[in-house]
Formats: sequence, structure tokens, C-alpha cells
Amino acid sequence: MFENALRWITAALFAGLFALLIWGTGLEADETESARQEVTVLDTNSFWRCHFTLRMPVVRTDEGLKEVPPQSKSQVVKCATPLPPEDWNQVGFDDSAWCRVSGSFSARSNSTALSLLCLRGKFTVRDPDKVEGLTLSLSYRGGVVVYINGKELVRGHMPGGNVDMETLAEDYPLEANATPEGEALPTSSKVYPERIALRTRSLTNIAIPSLMLTKGLNVLAVELHRVAHHQLVVEEHSGKLRCKRKYAWATLGLTALSLKAPSGASVVPNVDRPGGFQVWNASPLAGVFDLDY
Repeated sequence: MFENALRWITAALFAGLFALLIWGTGLEADETESARQEVTVLDTNSFWRCHFTLRMPVVRTDEGLKEVPPQSKSQVVKCATPLPPEDWNQVGFDDSAWCRVSGSFSARSNSTALSLLCLRGKFTVRDPDKVEGLTLSLSYRGGVVVYINGKELVRGHMPGGNVDMETLAEDYPLEANATPEGEALPTSSKVYPERIALRTRSLTNIAIPSLMLTKGLNVLAVELHRVAHHQLVVEEHSGKLRCKRKYAWATLGLTALSLKAPSGASVVPNVDRPGGFQVWNASPLAGVFDLDY
């Protein structure tokens, strides 16, 4: 009887040890899989502080760049808004007067006077030395310069060297503006979707070095530049150039943005309401809703 009991105890111990080994292996696998997962730190659904700069549209003709005069006197004021301050992309810049918007900043055909769009997104880093694998992807129209805490991270479809806020982005190919027959392509077309798709540009999986990050508040600043219109989208009327309403599409906009970090990284996401009790001031002219934070 004693030998039988000993056998049962030994079998139970081996079974328990085997189960422990299997459980431990599964835990390590789960931890490895969790480490591979990514969390979204910022995206287009986050709240962004925005500055819009308007100028008269410009068109690239055979004789060079030409301004397209506004079609009505009321548009003169709309095409003369100031540029943002030079230090707008710095962490300490006071953006409280800028409009606060969430959602994609997609280009619209009636925004041809938009020449510059500056966006400030914010996120918190607990320990920069522990942040690895932080990446940025975005799709846009026009050209873009991206800054982290005031330092340039990357630029896309922009000329090299010094770039100021009036610099135009690289021109689009003819296919983005014309049908195969060489006629002007409408602002949206179901017949030539592949040509409309050429108007969207992208940067993918841009690595952000931890040296660019600071402990506490960090600012991702996105500076979007317009492209000069193709001469196919303008026409001459009464001796003056004007944009064709059906064909003049906005050459500036942000379609999507995603800032991601590995799960467990020392970064606090800014895609939904933070924990704890939050207090902030709001303009009496602005609507405050349950989804705001």
C-alpha cells in the first residue's frame, strides 16, 4: 500500500512539474507576443492644435509660376492670413489660441487657397531611455516636414536644403492631373481612380530616435505645404486666370497619421480620455462635448 501511495505521489509531482513547465512556456510566448504588439500613441482622431495659412492659388505654366486672382472681392481677405510664428513647432510654444480639432484633415476641392497647414499633437514620455521602436506613418497631399520637439525628423516631397513656410512642395506628375487623352482630370473620378490615387502621398514606418524625446510632454509637429496647380486646372476668363471649379483640387491635406510604439513602451497614448480627474479652460464660444478631453 505504501508503494502504491508513493507511486501516486511521484506521478502527481511529475504531472505538476510538467504542467508548470507548459504554463511557463506559454507565459513566455504570451509575453513575447505582447512585446510584438503595438499601441497607437497619436492618430488623426487625437486632438490637434491647428493653424491654417491662406494665400492666392498659384499655377505652374510654361512661363513660370503665376497667381490665380480670387474670383470675388470677398476672397481677397481669405487669401491674406498670417503665417504661424517661427517657433510654432517647439514644446514651449503657447498654442492655446489655435483651433483644436480631431479627425482627418482631408483636402477638399474648395480649399485651393490653403497654402500651409501646421498641426501640433502632444504625447507624454515617462522615460526616453526606455522608448524603442517608436514609428510614424502618414499619408497626405502636397509635401510635409515633420518635427519632434522642434527638430526635423523627416520630410517628404519637399526640396532639399532650407525650407521656409512659403516653399512649394514637389509637383505632381501629369497623370495626377490629366486623363489618358490629356484632358483635365476632375476633382474626383470613378473612371480613373488610379490617377486620383496618385494625389495621395505617404511616408511609412519612420523610426523616431529616443534621443529626440524628452521626459514629460513631447510635441509632434506636422507642417504641410501645397503644390502649385497644373495649368490644366485653370482657365482664362476676361483676360484673367481662374481655377476651374470642377477640376481645381486642393493640393494640400492630411489623410491619415499614426504614431505607434511597442506594447509596454514608456509612452502614454493620446487617443482617448486620460485617467484621473482633468480640469482645463474652454472658450465660452466653443461647444464642449462628452468626448472632449
